[in-house]
Formats: sequence, C-alpha cells, structure tokens
Amino acid sequence: MVKAFTLVELIIVLVVVGILAVSATPLFIGTDGIESRVLRERAKGVLRNIQLTAMQRTTDGCKAAYVGPATLGRPLEACGSGSYSLPNSASEANDRILNFDGNALSSPGAASFPFTLEFGPLGRPIAPDCSAACRIVFTEPQGASAALCVNTEGYIYDC
Repeated sequence: MVKAFTLVELIIVLVVVGILAVSATPLFIGTDGIESRVLRERAKGVLRNIQLTAMQRTTDGCKAAYVGPATLGRPLEACGSGSYSLPNSASEANDRILNFDGNALSSPGAASFPFTLEFGPLGRPIAPDCSAACRIVFTEPQGASAALCVNTEGYIYDC
C-alpha cells in the first residue's frame, strides 16, 4: 500500500507556508535603512556647503542651516531675523532638502524643532551649543535610522 498526504494536509501546509511568506517578505525586501543613510549623506553635503560659505564669506553676517521636522537647508531669511523658513518648491536643491517623504528628523539634546544651526567664520557651530556634538537623526517609517553629528570644531560626520 502506498502512503501519501491527504488533500487536507497539503492545503494546511500551503496555508502555513503562505502566511510565513507574507509575514517574512518585508524583512527581505525592505530598504534596510538605505533611505535614512541617503538622507544623511545629502544633509552632510548641504551642511558642508553652508559651512564652506560661512568660512569663505566671513564679513557678511552669519550662515545658518534651518532644521525642521522634515526639511533641512539654507533659510530664505537672513540670520538674526528670528523666524526662518524654506521654500515649498525644490528650488536651489544644492542648499536644501525638502519633504523627507515620511522620514522624520530628531535631534537629541538640541532645541525643539525647528531650530537653526549657525556657523561662524571658522566653520564652527555657534548656535545651538554643540559642546558635546550636535546630533541629527533621520528615522524611516519602518524604524531604521541614521545619525549625523557636528562637533565643536565644525567637523560634520556620521555618528
């Protein structure tokens, strides 16, 4: 006599395998934090660009980066105006990152959003106080994150 599986056993196995496949697929197909790392690299470029401008143009006021919950970049207003904003369009893409598409920024130890990161003539952060390091964290909706730090000497690096 030949032993085989019944139709009911085969259907149960297929259902269990299907449930496991549906629940495990996002783990293998997810972005794995790539979006947050790309945003961190773009933000590093924007901050370094603003910092270089501050070091090259030492006589015409301060240079600041506006950091909001979903935007980062050179503000439209001059430093010291009290309120800063970024445009709604993607103009001057080298100086701004707008609308992180569901990603969020956080900054442990810094002022609440929005805040400005001002650079002095030597490229050092003036405000907010970065006595340890100013830290900006990019967090994806799935939970992956990447952090960017600015130390007291103005070095902008991954942390």
